Amino acid sequence: MKNILILGAVVVAAIVGGFALYSFISNDKSVVTFDTSAVQTSDSQTTTSAEPESGTGDTVEQSPQTSSDGTAYRIGTSAGGKDIMAHTFGTGEKEVILIGGIHAGFAPSTESLLRMFITTARDASGFIPASVRVTVIPLLNPDSATGAAGALSGRLNANGVDLNRNFACSWQKDAVWQTQPVSGGSAAFSEPEAQALRDYIAKAKPVAVVAYYAKAGGVYASACGDKTVAQSSTLTNLYAGATGYSAHKAFDSYATSGDLTNWLAGQGVPAISVLLTSYTEAEFAKNALGISAVLQEIVK
Repeated sequence: MKNILILGAVVVAAIVGGFALYSFISNDKSVVTFDTSAVQTSDSQTTTSAEPESGTGDTVEQSPQTSSDGTAYRIGTSAGGKDIMAHTFGTGEKEVILIGGIHAGFAPSTESLLRMFITTARDASGFIPASVRVTVIPLLNPDSATGAAGALSGRLNANGVDLNRNFACSWQKDAVWQTQPVSGGSAAFSEPEAQALRDYIAKAKPVAVVAYYAKAGGVYASACGDKTVAQSSTLTNLYAGATGYSAHKAFDSYATSGDLTNWLAGQGVPAISVLLTSYTEAEFAKNALGISAVLQEIVK
Protein backbone atom coordinates (compact mmCIF):
# COMPACT_ATOMS: atom_id res chain seq x y z
CA MET A 1 0.00 0.00 0.00
CA LYS A 2 2.87 2.37 0.88
CA ASN A 3 4.48 1.84 -2.54
CA ILE A 4 1.18 2.49 -4.33
CA LEU A 5 0.67 5.76 -2.43
CA ILE A 6 4.21 6.88 -3.22
CA LEU A 7 3.77 6.03 -6.91
CA GLY A 8 0.49 7.94 -7.03
CA ALA A 9 2.13 11.03 -5.57
CA VAL A 10 4.94 10.83 -8.13
CA VAL A 11 2.48 10.60 -11.01
CA VAL A 12 0.50 13.62 -9.84
CA ALA A 13 3.56 15.76 -9.30
CA ALA A 14 5.02 14.80 -12.66
CA ILE A 15 1.86 15.54 -14.62
CA VAL A 16 1.56 18.96 -13.04
CA GLY A 17 5.25 19.63 -13.68
CA GLY A 18 5.18 18.46 -17.31
CA PHE A 19 7.35 15.90 -18.97
CA ALA A 20 9.28 14.88 -15.90
CA LEU A 21 6.36 12.44 -15.69
CA TYR A 22 7.99 10.04 -18.11
CA SER A 23 11.46 10.24 -16.58
CA PHE A 24 10.64 9.77 -12.92
CA ILE A 25 8.12 6.92 -12.90
CA SER A 26 9.50 3.72 -11.45
CA ASN A 27 9.50 0.35 -13.16
CA ASP A 28 6.32 -0.55 -11.30
CA LYS A 29 3.68 -0.22 -14.07
CA SER A 30 0.67 -0.99 -11.86
CA VAL A 31 -2.38 1.14 -12.47
CA VAL A 32 -2.92 3.81 -9.85
CA THR A 33 -5.69 6.30 -9.38
CA PHE A 34 -5.24 9.77 -7.97
CA ASP A 35 -7.51 12.60 -7.04
CA THR A 36 -7.23 16.31 -7.64
CA SER A 37 -9.88 18.99 -7.64
CA ALA A 38 -9.44 19.46 -11.38
CA VAL A 39 -9.16 15.96 -12.78
CA GLN A 40 -11.63 13.07 -12.61
CA THR A 41 -9.28 10.11 -12.53
CA SER A 42 -11.29 7.24 -11.09
CA ASP A 43 -10.67 4.57 -13.69
CA SER A 44 -13.78 2.68 -12.57
CA GLN A 45 -16.04 5.50 -13.75
CA THR A 46 -16.73 6.80 -17.21
CA THR A 47 -17.30 10.47 -17.81
CA THR A 48 -20.16 11.87 -19.83
CA SER A 49 -19.75 14.43 -22.55
CA ALA A 50 -20.31 18.02 -21.46
CA GLU A 51 -20.05 19.27 -25.02
CA PRO A 52 -23.16 20.62 -26.68
CA GLU A 53 -24.91 18.62 -29.35
CA SER A 54 -25.88 19.90 -32.77
CA GLY A 55 -28.31 22.79 -32.81
CA THR A 56 -27.39 24.43 -29.48
CA GLY A 57 -25.56 27.30 -31.11
CA ASP A 58 -22.68 26.94 -28.63
CA THR A 59 -20.09 25.46 -30.96
CA VAL A 60 -17.88 27.03 -33.60
CA GLU A 61 -16.09 25.82 -36.68
CA GLN A 62 -12.35 26.50 -36.52
CA SER A 63 -9.23 25.65 -38.45
CA PRO A 64 -6.61 23.44 -36.78
CA GLN A 65 -4.51 26.50 -35.94
CA THR A 66 -7.11 28.80 -34.36
CA SER A 67 -7.74 27.09 -31.02
CA SER A 68 -4.85 26.62 -28.61
CA ASP A 69 -6.47 26.68 -25.16
CA GLY A 70 -8.61 23.55 -25.37
CA THR A 71 -11.82 25.37 -26.31
CA ALA A 72 -14.18 22.89 -27.95
CA TYR A 73 -14.79 23.37 -31.67
CA ARG A 74 -16.67 21.38 -34.28
CA ILE A 75 -14.86 19.44 -36.98
CA GLY A 76 -17.97 17.79 -38.43
CA THR A 77 -21.25 16.09 -37.65
CA SER A 78 -22.20 12.45 -37.25
CA ALA A 79 -24.61 10.41 -39.33
CA GLY A 80 -27.20 11.13 -36.63
CA GLY A 81 -26.57 14.88 -36.78
CA LYS A 82 -24.48 15.25 -33.61
CA ASP A 83 -21.40 17.45 -33.38
CA ILE A 84 -17.95 15.89 -33.52
CA MET A 85 -15.79 18.06 -31.29
CA ALA A 86 -12.07 18.68 -31.01
CA HIS A 87 -9.85 20.46 -28.48
CA THR A 88 -6.43 21.82 -29.41
CA PHE A 89 -3.73 22.70 -26.87
CA GLY A 90 -0.53 24.56 -27.62
CA THR A 91 0.74 26.58 -30.56
CA GLY A 92 3.69 24.54 -31.78
CA GLU A 93 4.17 23.64 -35.43
CA LYS A 94 4.11 19.88 -34.83
CA GLU A 95 0.59 18.54 -34.29
CA VAL A 96 -0.22 15.26 -32.55
CA ILE A 97 -3.81 13.99 -32.68
CA LEU A 98 -5.41 11.75 -30.04
CA ILE A 99 -8.66 10.02 -31.06
CA GLY A 100 -11.15 8.24 -28.81
CA GLY A 101 -14.74 7.07 -28.97
CA ILE A 102 -14.38 5.44 -32.37
CA HIS A 103 -16.47 2.66 -30.85
CA ALA A 104 -17.78 4.81 -28.01
CA GLY A 105 -20.58 2.56 -26.77
CA PHE A 106 -18.42 -0.54 -27.14
CA ALA A 107 -15.41 0.97 -25.34
CA PRO A 108 -16.49 4.04 -23.33
CA SER A 109 -13.11 3.91 -21.57
CA THR A 110 -11.50 5.50 -24.62
CA GLU A 111 -13.68 8.60 -24.43
CA SER A 112 -13.22 8.83 -20.66
CA LEU A 113 -9.44 8.65 -21.00
CA LEU A 114 -9.26 11.55 -23.43
CA ARG A 115 -11.68 13.71 -21.44
CA MET A 116 -9.38 13.24 -18.45
CA PHE A 117 -6.47 14.27 -20.65
CA ILE A 118 -8.35 17.41 -21.76
CA THR A 119 -8.89 18.43 -18.14
CA THR A 120 -5.25 17.79 -17.29
CA ALA A 121 -3.96 19.71 -20.30
CA ARG A 122 -6.12 22.69 -19.32
CA ASP A 123 -5.08 22.72 -15.68
CA ALA A 124 -1.45 21.56 -15.69
CA SER A 125 0.84 24.20 -17.17
CA GLY A 126 3.81 22.86 -19.10
CA PHE A 127 2.18 19.55 -20.02
CA ILE A 128 2.32 20.40 -23.75
CA PRO A 129 5.85 21.22 -25.04
CA ALA A 130 6.33 24.56 -26.72
CA SER A 131 7.08 23.06 -30.13
CA VAL A 132 3.96 20.86 -30.16
CA ARG A 133 0.22 21.29 -30.30
CA VAL A 134 -2.04 18.41 -29.31
CA THR A 135 -5.54 17.98 -30.73
CA VAL A 136 -7.89 15.71 -28.82
CA ILE A 137 -10.99 14.24 -30.47
CA PRO A 138 -12.56 12.37 -27.55
CA LEU A 139 -15.72 11.14 -29.27
CA LEU A 140 -15.53 10.40 -33.00
CA ASN A 141 -18.72 8.32 -32.94
CA PRO A 142 -21.35 10.18 -30.86
CA ASP A 143 -24.16 8.03 -32.32
CA SER A 144 -22.94 4.70 -30.96
CA ALA A 145 -25.26 2.90 -28.56
CA THR A 146 -24.69 3.66 -24.89
CA GLY A 147 -24.63 0.88 -22.33
CA ALA A 148 -23.28 -1.55 -24.93
CA ALA A 149 -19.77 -2.14 -23.62
CA GLY A 150 -18.24 -5.08 -25.47
CA ALA A 151 -21.32 -5.48 -27.68
CA LEU A 152 -21.47 -5.14 -31.46
CA SER A 153 -24.16 -2.44 -31.30
CA GLY A 154 -21.75 -0.19 -29.41
CA ARG A 155 -19.36 -0.14 -32.36
CA LEU A 156 -21.76 1.24 -34.97
CA ASN A 157 -22.84 4.72 -36.02
CA ALA A 158 -26.42 5.77 -36.80
CA ASN A 159 -26.11 4.16 -40.26
CA GLY A 160 -25.09 0.84 -38.74
CA VAL A 161 -21.51 1.18 -39.98
CA ASP A 162 -18.37 0.28 -38.04
CA LEU A 163 -16.28 3.42 -38.53
CA ASN A 164 -13.03 1.50 -38.15
CA ARG A 165 -13.94 -0.36 -41.33
CA ASN A 166 -14.73 2.80 -43.36
CA PHE A 167 -11.26 4.14 -44.17
CA ALA A 168 -9.50 3.76 -47.50
CA CYS A 169 -7.02 0.99 -46.75
CA SER A 170 -8.08 -2.48 -47.95
CA TRP A 171 -11.66 -1.24 -47.64
CA GLN A 172 -14.48 -3.79 -47.99
CA LYS A 173 -18.20 -3.24 -47.89
CA ASP A 174 -18.75 -6.58 -46.16
CA ALA A 175 -16.27 -6.45 -43.29
CA VAL A 176 -15.86 -8.40 -40.08
CA TRP A 177 -15.28 -7.79 -36.40
CA GLN A 178 -13.70 -10.94 -35.03
CA THR A 179 -16.03 -13.55 -36.61
CA GLN A 180 -19.09 -11.31 -36.87
CA PRO A 181 -20.01 -9.52 -40.10
CA VAL A 182 -20.16 -5.73 -39.94
CA SER A 183 -20.81 -3.03 -42.50
CA GLY A 184 -17.85 -1.10 -43.84
CA GLY A 185 -20.24 1.40 -45.43
CA SER A 186 -21.25 1.81 -49.05
CA ALA A 187 -17.75 3.03 -49.97
CA ALA A 188 -14.56 4.12 -48.26
CA PHE A 189 -15.31 7.38 -46.45
CA SER A 190 -19.05 6.98 -47.02
CA GLU A 191 -19.66 7.99 -43.39
CA PRO A 192 -19.63 11.64 -42.28
CA GLU A 193 -17.51 10.84 -39.22
CA ALA A 194 -14.75 9.33 -41.36
CA GLN A 195 -15.03 12.25 -43.78
CA ALA A 196 -14.70 14.78 -40.96
CA LEU A 197 -11.56 13.12 -39.63
CA ARG A 198 -10.06 12.75 -43.10
CA ASP A 199 -10.64 16.45 -43.83
CA TYR A 200 -9.27 17.56 -40.48
CA ILE A 201 -6.11 15.49 -40.96
CA ALA A 202 -5.64 16.96 -44.45
CA LYS A 203 -5.67 20.46 -42.91
CA ALA A 204 -3.65 19.72 -39.79
CA LYS A 205 -0.96 17.53 -41.37
CA PRO A 206 -0.17 15.81 -38.05
CA VAL A 207 3.23 14.38 -37.28
CA ALA A 208 1.66 11.53 -35.28
CA VAL A 209 -1.77 10.08 -34.43
CA VAL A 210 -2.76 7.86 -31.50
CA ALA A 211 -6.13 6.08 -31.74
CA TYR A 212 -7.69 4.35 -28.74
CA TYR A 213 -9.70 1.12 -28.66
CA ALA A 214 -10.33 -1.82 -26.26
CA LYS A 215 -9.59 -4.34 -25.05
CA ALA A 216 -6.26 -6.10 -25.43
CA GLY A 217 -3.73 -4.19 -23.35
CA GLY A 218 -1.54 -3.70 -26.40
CA VAL A 219 -0.02 -1.07 -28.69
CA TYR A 220 0.04 -1.73 -32.43
CA ALA A 221 2.02 -0.17 -35.25
CA SER A 222 0.29 0.53 -38.57
CA ALA A 223 0.75 -0.34 -42.24
CA CYS A 224 -1.33 -0.19 -45.39
CA GLY A 225 -0.20 -3.02 -47.61
CA ASP A 226 3.52 -2.49 -48.08
CA LYS A 227 3.30 1.16 -47.00
CA THR A 228 4.77 1.67 -43.55
CA VAL A 229 6.14 4.60 -41.56
CA ALA A 230 9.27 3.79 -39.57
CA GLN A 231 8.36 6.11 -36.72
CA SER A 232 5.16 4.12 -36.13
CA SER A 233 7.23 1.26 -34.74
CA THR A 234 9.27 3.67 -32.63
CA LEU A 235 6.15 5.23 -31.12
CA THR A 236 4.66 1.77 -30.53
CA ASN A 237 7.66 0.66 -28.53
CA LEU A 238 7.88 3.91 -26.57
CA TYR A 239 4.19 3.91 -25.65
CA ALA A 240 4.27 0.24 -24.68
CA GLY A 241 7.43 0.68 -22.63
CA ALA A 242 5.94 3.62 -20.71
CA THR A 243 2.63 1.92 -19.96
CA GLY A 244 3.47 -1.74 -19.60
CA TYR A 245 1.19 -2.68 -22.49
CA SER A 246 2.55 -5.22 -24.98
CA ALA A 247 4.04 -3.94 -28.25
CA HIS A 248 3.08 -5.37 -31.65
CA LYS A 249 4.29 -4.78 -35.20
CA ALA A 250 0.72 -5.12 -36.48
CA PHE A 251 -2.76 -6.12 -35.38
CA ASP A 252 -3.10 -9.72 -36.52
CA SER A 253 -5.66 -11.25 -34.15
CA TYR A 254 -8.06 -11.37 -37.10
CA ALA A 255 -8.32 -9.81 -40.56
CA THR A 256 -9.35 -6.17 -40.70
CA SER A 257 -10.29 -3.85 -43.55
CA GLY A 258 -10.78 -0.09 -43.72
CA ASP A 259 -8.78 0.49 -40.52
CA LEU A 260 -8.10 4.09 -39.46
CA THR A 261 -4.44 3.83 -38.43
CA ASN A 262 -3.57 1.64 -41.40
CA TRP A 263 -5.08 4.27 -43.70
CA LEU A 264 -2.95 6.90 -41.97
CA ALA A 265 0.16 4.80 -42.62
CA GLY A 266 -0.79 4.81 -46.29
CA GLN A 267 -0.85 8.61 -46.10
CA GLY A 268 2.64 8.66 -44.61
CA VAL A 269 1.44 9.60 -41.10
CA PRO A 270 2.97 7.75 -38.13
CA ALA A 271 -0.02 6.23 -36.33
CA ILE A 272 -0.49 3.73 -33.54
CA SER A 273 -3.48 1.93 -32.06
CA VAL A 274 -3.67 1.64 -28.29
CA LEU A 275 -6.05 -1.05 -27.03
CA LEU A 276 -6.86 -0.48 -23.36
CA THR A 277 -7.31 -3.49 -21.10
CA SER A 278 -10.89 -2.56 -20.18
CA TYR A 279 -14.04 -1.46 -21.98
CA THR A 280 -14.97 0.81 -19.09
CA GLU A 281 -11.84 1.75 -17.09
CA ALA A 282 -9.80 4.61 -18.51
CA GLU A 283 -6.39 3.65 -17.08
CA PHE A 284 -5.51 7.32 -17.11
CA ALA A 285 -2.33 7.21 -15.01
CA LYS A 286 -0.48 4.76 -17.21
CA ASN A 287 -1.72 6.30 -20.46
CA ALA A 288 -0.53 9.73 -19.34
CA LEU A 289 2.91 8.14 -19.31
CA GLY A 290 2.39 6.80 -22.82
CA ILE A 291 1.26 10.15 -24.20
CA SER A 292 4.22 11.87 -22.58
CA ALA A 293 6.58 9.35 -24.16
CA VAL A 294 5.10 10.07 -27.61
CA LEU A 295 5.36 13.83 -27.17
CA GLN A 296 8.95 13.59 -25.97
CA GLU A 297 9.82 11.66 -29.12
CA ILE A 298 8.11 14.24 -31.31
CA VAL A 299 10.07 17.17 -29.86
CA LYS A 300 13.45 15.52 -30.46
